[in-house]
Amino acid sequence: MQVKGFRDTLKHILDLAQDLLKSEAGTIFLLDTDRNELVFEIVNGPKADELKGRRLKMGEGIAGKTAQTGEGQIVTRVKERKDFQGKFDRATGFKTESLLTAPLRIKDRIIGVIELVNKKDGVYTDDDLQILEGFAKSASSVLEMALLYERIEQSRKFLYGIIDSIPHPILLLDNEGNIVYKNRALNHLPFKEELIKRAVDKKNGDTIACYEKTFTLTKSSFNMRNEVGRMVEYTTLIFIEITDKIMLAELMAQKEVKERFFAGVSHNLKNPLTPIIGLSQILMSPENLPDDVIKEYAMRINQEGKRLGKLVRMFISLSREDHGSRNRFNIGDMLKRLGNGAISVSIMDEPLEIYANGEDIELAFEVLFETLKHKVSDFNVRCSGEDSCIFITINSLDFSIVEELKRGMEQDFLIDNPFDRSNTNSANLVFFREIVERNGGDIEFRNDCIKIKFISGMKNNTGKLIEKYI
Repeated sequence: MQVKGFRDTLKHILDLAQDLLKSEAGTIFLLDTDRNELVFEIVNGPKADELKGRRLKMGEGIAGKTAQTGEGQIVTRVKERKDFQGKFDRATGFKTESLLTAPLRIKDRIIGVIELVNKKDGVYTDDDLQILEGFAKSASSVLEMALLYERIEQSRKFLYGIIDSIPHPILLLDNEGNIVYKNRALNHLPFKEELIKRAVDKKNGDTIACYEKTFTLTKSSFNMRNEVGRMVEYTTLIFIEITDKIMLAELMAQKEVKERFFAGVSHNLKNPLTPIIGLSQILMSPENLPDDVIKEYAMRINQEGKRLGKLVRMFISLSREDHGSRNRFNIGDMLKRLGNGAISVSIMDEPLEIYANGEDIELAFEVLFETLKHKVSDFNVRCSGEDSCIFITINSLDFSIVEELKRGMEQDFLIDNPFDRSNTNSANLVFFREIVERNGGDIEFRNDCIKIKFISGMKNNTGKLIEKYI
């Protein structure tokens, strides 16, 4: 249903009345209650532009008397009426001969007067007055609807103005879920349609991730009249972006992790350094030591030096924010090299290549195998390819060992002694998980084995392998 605005409705009413009673000119006066005056609101006729906006006091002139008494007036010869306001004719040069007026009401309240001037085919009669009064009465409901519509429109514009002034994206829905309004901030989002789609089934307080942005959804309802005056429930969805807050929280968490991690590293680097320094001082002393003692000390220094080197390499790998350089390398060859005959390694397909940081991956598997050697007497490794994936399966593990490995890898670096090699929840396992995940891998724990999956790549339409960037 299309409803006209209040002024458009007034103009339409005046045009109809003027045509119905064949009048040369016509005016609709509206009552200004603040000043108790009638305003020339809608004017038809040859001098319309000169009369618009002019005013009459309540009770002044024929129209003023009609507004004051609520009774229609018929004037066949205006010169014979002392209350006729000839000043408007003198100001415009228009000549008024006869008048016909009727009050305009909404419910029982007079809101103005309709006035017709100079009947074209004679003078106004009592029948004309009855017709105009009946016409004005019939127009009451139309005017009421038009006024209501205008007030609704003003309220809507006011509401939309407030919504547009809010910097957060806002969506307004009607009771059937149809989009009523999108504010300026929402319209400026390049991914607004996707954000709206993801918000449909969300509840108040839910978070929505969309195109690397994260929003908290504030959802509320209110009642407002629609364009035909019916009370309807509307729902507002306010999207408050929290991306920066999340990033700040993550940065603070990372800062805490790094501080405690570096503290743990500093503490644990002393572990191998202490025997290296102590035994070195003994070997450099002037005392003559037996050859077997010197050999034993030298072997211990060598072991602790290798351990220290490995700790430093792990520390460097984990502290790199860019995760290091990556290239395509053969993970099957790497596993055979680490096995070195001491671990059974079965390579089922060739070549088995992944795009990753080869040095970090090799170090990760090295520390994993080292941890396993302290726990199980024998285990074997199987490596195979399927589609664009490479699977590395470590078999012959007890269920309890798998559970220990899982618990260890689920730890974070916030542990008192992150490099305690006697602890299966040590940084060896955490380091392995971190490096695998950084390079796009995934770890699956089964009853008697663990399975690591990497993406090897995918082929284009010519069959050429495309490197998979993680």
